[in-house]
Amino acid sequence: QGFVALSSKIWVCYNTANAFHFTPISIASPPPLTDNYPSSTLAFFESSQATYGGIISAEANSIKISFLSLAQGFGLSGGPGSIWNVKKSMQLENTPRKLIFIPGTEYVLIYESDDAKQGKWKSRLKILDVSKEIELWREEIKEDDNILCMTLMNWTALGSNQVGGEGLFAVGIGRSADMKKSLRSSTGEIRIYKYKIATGVGGPGREVGVTGRVQLLHKTDIDEPITAMQYWPTGATYNTGLGGVGERLVVAAKDNLRIYELGSKKVLMKCEKRGFPYCIRLLSISTPSLTGPNAAAGNSGSSSLVGSTLGNANNAMFMDNLRIVAGDLSDSFTFLLFKRSENVFITLADDTIPRWLTTHVLVDQDTVVGADKFGNIFVLRLPEEASSPSRIASYSMHTSSINAPGASLGGFKLEVMSQTYIGDTVTSMWKGKLKPGVDVVMYGTMMGALGVLVPFTSKSDVDFFSNFEMMMRANVGNLCGRDHISWRSYYFPVKDVVDGDLCEFYHHLSANDRVRIAAELEKRKPEDIMAKLEAMRNYVV
Repeated sequence: QGFVALSSKIWVCYNTANAFHFTPISIASPPPLTDNYPSSTLAFFESSQATYGGIISAEANSIKISFLSLAQGFGLSGGPGSIWNVKKSMQLENTPRKLIFIPGTEYVLIYESDDAKQGKWKSRLKILDVSKEIELWREEIKEDDNILCMTLMNWTALGSNQVGGEGLFAVGIGRSADMKKSLRSSTGEIRIYKYKIATGVGGPGREVGVTGRVQLLHKTDIDEPITAMQYWPTGATYNTGLGGVGERLVVAAKDNLRIYELGSKKVLMKCEKRGFPYCIRLLSISTPSLTGPNAAAGNSGSSSLVGSTLGNANNAMFMDNLRIVAGDLSDSFTFLLFKRSENVFITLADDTIPRWLTTHVLVDQDTVVGADKFGNIFVLRLPEEASSPSRIASYSMHTSSINAPGASLGGFKLEVMSQTYIGDTVTSMWKGKLKPGVDVVMYGTMMGALGVLVPFTSKSDVDFFSNFEMMMRANVGNLCGRDHISWRSYYFPVKDVVDGDLCEFYHHLSANDRVRIAAELEKRKPEDIMAKLEAMRNYVV
């Protein structure tokens, strides 16, 4: 049983598993990818044959119908008690490995790859319209080649009567990639594509989709498979006629880190750093000279710097002091500095633990959140001394003789700010705002779970939830009888992470236990603790 609450969204309130849930739902056919539809003024449950398990709501002069799946707990993708909804869903032919939203549109660039037959890969590129759930463009890749990475490059918006733009994207390929063999047995290829997208030409409501389609500008053979790449924005305006000539890419060719520049017929290597332990699989770039939204970019091949405009005062500094975060497949992260004036890579610091990485996201220019294949999530930070402006300015050609990734100038090592074990392999991460307020880090796992890391904004919240978690550990048992802190420290001791799942279990305790815990916790009431938990949930929904 449940009831409906109306605000700027429709909320379904219900009890399940001895807990009360207050969950937003998505209405049928809202404006594409937005929640900016009018507030509902009237809503009721309807169980007729035509709308069984649905909610009918009145909004301004329109009527909306939301269908609820009783089998999944009011239509929630995670089942009863879940806070997530599936807004759009598209069936793909193969496993999606990477997707990037194209700025100014509702289109995504995606590549898929799977085992075709006899150990060979089958890969393809696509552009999808997620609002209409249709495919706009595709390109099949030769059967024994495998797409390993891609990144959007410079982007230029179209005129005022058109929504969209034009630009480039780069694709990294492993050639003759046998699934049963190591990457050492294959070579690589970098492809540069040009595309133009325009919607709403001639006024709202008239859409033309992808105009001019997608054009392959050129291919470049590489001696190693291209395992990761990042676009390095130069701050210059994209010139359609030149086809992006002069733009740069930071590329990982297996265990080598390189800088490539786009030419008219191929990409040209400008700098190289050899000797990483095994294979660079993750890349991000940032600059010490910038702060705010332009200070960091990248998450396994995508870049939030696409289309950004750098100030003239910072542009020269940005181009000369490019900071790179390289994640080796089996040896954790290394922070490097590329000095363009001297065309040299300088290692700033690396990790003390050989972590087997799966994904990452930059929090700021000095901090990275990462995950490994054993189910650990951790936050690493570059020491302040290693990243000080005076030290960065002092780095020069003669100090870069220590060129191996395992050795850093001054012997700096990355600091572990926090870490925990979640029991599932994290496959992707994203940093941003789900609601107005602080940035959060959202992650997805191999088993299909979604989770959010929410930063504490005050010392009082840190003290409260740390003490609350400690009390919950003492009052909540588990089926196998294992100590909670021992499980969260399965590989490494848990550090500065509060278990939100454990704290949320407070709702499942008996009334007497809730009153006792609240009384022991700064002589509070159960309502105060529930309000604190609800405030943390409000960062997400």
